[in-house]
Amino acid sequence: MRNLKRTLSLVLAALMLMSMMVVGAGAATKDFTDSDEIQHKEAVEVMVALNVVSGKDDGSYFAPTDTFTREEMAKVVSYVMNGGVEPVVGTKVTPTYSDIKGIWSEKYIEYCTSMGIISGDGTGKFNPTGTLTAEQAAKMFLTAMGYDAKVFGFVGNDWAINVGRYANEAGLYKDLGDVVPSQPITRDDAMQMAYNAIQGTMMRRTWSQDMTTGQLTETYAPWIEDREFINGVIHTIPHTLLADKFNGTIVLGYLTGFSYDDTKSQWTYTFDSGANFGGNAISTQNLTFETGSTLKSTVDYTGFYGQQVKVIYNTKQNDVIYGVFANDSSVVVSGATGNIEDYSTTANTVTVAGTDYKLSDHATEISVYDYNNV
Repeated sequence: MRNLKRTLSLVLAALMLMSMMVVGAGAATKDFTDSDEIQHKEAVEVMVALNVVSGKDDGSYFAPTDTFTREEMAKVVSYVMNGGVEPVVGTKVTPTYSDIKGIWSEKYIEYCTSMGIISGDGTGKFNPTGTLTAEQAAKMFLTAMGYDAKVFGFVGNDWAINVGRYANEAGLYKDLGDVVPSQPITRDDAMQMAYNAIQGTMMRRTWSQDMTTGQLTETYAPWIEDREFINGVIHTIPHTLLADKFNGTIVLGYLTGFSYDDTKSQWTYTFDSGANFGGNAISTQNLTFETGSTLKSTVDYTGFYGQQVKVIYNTKQNDVIYGVFANDSSVVVSGATGNIEDYSTTANTVTVAGTDYKLSDHATEISVYDYNNV
C-alpha cells in the first residue's frame, strides 16, 4: 500500500485530472494593473504579444471597459495588416478627410483608406475621435480579411445588415454574445473580435477571362490552402491573417518537458501530440505537434506542464511564442504522499486531502512523472 500511495503522489504532482479548469492569466495580461478586469484574457494576451495593441498611457494598465475611437482602431488594423510593426506610410499634402490634418493618427487613417478598409462619414470628414461601434469594427476587420466593401454590400443603406451577416459567418462575434452591434465596443471586446479576425478564413479574389469576348470576371471565395498530410490526417488549411501577416499558427499538444538556459534567460519547451497525463484525447482533425517538438521562449509557461495546451507561435522563428493556453478542462493537484487518502479500483477516482477527483484512467495505468527527475 505504501508503494502505491507514493506512486499516486508522483502522478498527482503533474497529472491532468478531469475537473474544473484552473489556469492563471497569461504572462502579458498579468503585467497590467487592471488585469483582473479583463474578460478576454487569451485574446488580449495574444494581441499584445503580436504588438497589435498595448496598454493605455504609460502601458501599465489596459482599461478594458474603455471604448475604442475610430482613429484608435485605424491604428490597430494598420498593425494587423503589417504583422505587428509600424507601417511605412506617408501623408498627403491634401488629406483625404478635412478633419485629420496633423493629428497623430493621420497616417493610419490614410493607410486604411488606401486599403479600402475605412471610409469617411459622407461629408468629407472621418470623425477620428468618434466612438466606434461593434459593427463598424466588424466592417474594418472583414475588409482587412479580403472582403471588398462594394462587392459584399458594406456600403449603402443596408451596410450594417450585410456586415452582420458576413461577420457571423466569419466568426467575428465568437465569444461576444453580449455585444450589441450598433453600440460602442470596449477595448476588451474589440481585442476578442481582432483575435477572431486573425484566425478567420480570408476571402480571396481571383480573375478569369473569356477568351472569346475578352471579358474579365472577378470572383471571391474563401481562401483555402492546398490539402496537407499532417500526422497521418489530411487537413485543409484556411489562409488567415495570423499566418499571412505574422507567420503564425495554432497547434495542440501536451507540454511534456522543459529546461532553462541561465545564460540566455530562455526556456525550451517540449510538446507531444499524445501523452498519458489524463484528460480528453486530441481530435485527429486538429493540428498537433509531432513527438518531441521544441519551442523556445523567455516567458515562463512551466505551470502548464502535463496539460493539454493550445500553442500560438511563429513558424519561421522557433523562439517566438505568442501564447500558451490550457485546451482541456483540467486541474493540476500537488501534495505530499500522505495527502492521498483513498483510491478506487473500479471507478477511476482518487481522494486527495478530502476531495474526490475523477481520473481519465485507472490510477495504476497512468504514467508517473517525478519533478525531481524532470
